[in-house]
Parts: sequence; structure tokens; C-alpha cells
Amino acid sequence: MRRVCERDDRVRRLVLRKADGKCEFKGCKPFNSKKGVPYLEAHHVIHLSASGKDKPSNVIALCANHHREAHYGENWEFLNEEFLRILKNIRP
Repeated sequence: MRRVCERDDRVRRLVLRKADGKCEFKGCKPFNSKKGVPYLEAHHVIHLSASGKDKPSNVIALCANHHREAHYGENWEFLNEEFLRILKNIRP
């Protein structure tokens, strides 16, 4: 059985708005969506399924490439450490 974790859409919107159209990992400029705005995704650094919090202090705005790499890349553990370091600086 798969566990479903509720997400607060207000957290996602806040994090994406504060990112100001840039990937918070490398500052890269993502592609524009069909609406003409930068396409970013909200990533829970400590996954909700691992008892991570659905709070801005645990969510980083990433471009689609970095988000996929965070989930499926061979260096995902290093990325998570970097994301936590970044979040400590931008959302104390």
C-alpha cells in the first residue's frame, strides 16, 4: 500500500514566489511554461514519506532538470546536503 502525504499548496506557492524565477540550487534560468512564466518545481529535501516537514525550511525551488537529478541522480545524497545548506542561508 502506498502512503499519500498531504501537501500545503501555500508552501509551494511561497517557495516558488521567493525563488523569483530562478533555480535555487544553481541559479539557472528554467524554461518558460505555456503561461510565459519560469517553470520551477518545489522539492521536499527531506521527503514527506521520511517524516520531512511540509514547511518552507524543507522545500527548495528547482528547475525540472535539478529536480529529476535530486530524485534519480547518482549523486542525490550530495545534492540533498547542498540543498539543506542552501535552505539554511535563504530561509533561516
